[in-house]
Amino acid sequence: MYINDDYIKSIIGKELQSINSHNINPPYHIPETPACKLLFEIFEKYNSVRDFMCQQDYYQNFKSQTRILGLHSSFDKPGITLKFAIKARKIQFKVKLNRIRELKKELVFLKNSEEQYSKDSILTEEDSHNNTLKSIDNPLSPGQASQSEGGSFSRKILEIFHNILGFYISKNPEFIMRIESFYNQNKYYKMLDMLIELYRDRLMSLIKEKFREGKAGFYLNKIIVGKTNKLNRILNTFKAIDNGKMKRTMKYKLVISSRDKLELFRGNISCDCTAFKNGPSFSETIPQHLLDPGFINMKLFENNKWVGNVYLLVVEINNKPVLIIDAIQTSLIHNWVIPEVVVA
Repeated sequence: MYINDDYIKSIIGKELQSINSHNINPPYHIPETPACKLLFEIFEKYNSVRDFMCQQDYYQNFKSQTRILGLHSSFDKPGITLKFAIKARKIQFKVKLNRIRELKKELVFLKNSEEQYSKDSILTEEDSHNNTLKSIDNPLSPGQASQSEGGSFSRKILEIFHNILGFYISKNPEFIMRIESFYNQNKYYKMLDMLIELYRDRLMSLIKEKFREGKAGFYLNKIIVGKTNKLNRILNTFKAIDNGKMKRTMKYKLVISSRDKLELFRGNISCDCTAFKNGPSFSETIPQHLLDPGFINMKLFENNKWVGNVYLLVVEINNKPVLIIDAIQTSLIHNWVIPEVVVA
């Protein structure tokens, strides 16, 4: 059972307009869990989950315990802001060097795929190919699998991806030579153009040809998208340096969220597993993150644009309060002038 799309849209309609560039449209496929139902019912009556929590005993107990541990009563107050700036000009050489190192890793990745394919290919033998598909497309989905089974699934997908890549290289032996030549000659734009075309066009076609059915193709496409996004980020960095954009100072701020309706879209902003499109993951994470006062989200803004999130947990260890940085999630579609790892 899923929560009715029209009902969800009635709750988030106004907020959708403010972030409509993220294409958050139905169907949402949000499972009708008790926690999700409660969350949407709260938003029917309150402006924010915090307004609801402030009337609940569990939140008052949480605040009492954190005061005993020595935390100030306003430590989780919405709107608390931490500002910082990065002078891009001073770090542009280091940034470019790091991006060049990433390209070197891409070259090594290609060579490893070629070597692995030459030893044991799953695409040259039809029987082996069919057996692999059966092992991937079993009734147990990754979301239902145990940790060991999920790890096994991921390894199989990565193995297939390596072999698809190796298969293409075996048919185009000059490809790696050209890529390596561009790298050695510092022709990074040409190298990036070839790599992006490889993943976005060549390998995508192979995946569509050999994995028309089942979920293997879906997860292989996710690897393709991840690779392409990474290469585009490297390309954007080179362009920013060459076009003089790295000479300016980039202003950032972290703001404690108010647990309002916009928080429902945090996963879409930072392109992580809690996004609306990941229905089951959304229902398993967002309600707990918003209703549990121990979870705190700090929105990351670059030049006043919301581009990511820092997920935090307040815990007690040896009678002392500890703030754990659970994850720093940043937008895949944002053209980072400064690499996100530097921001982190």
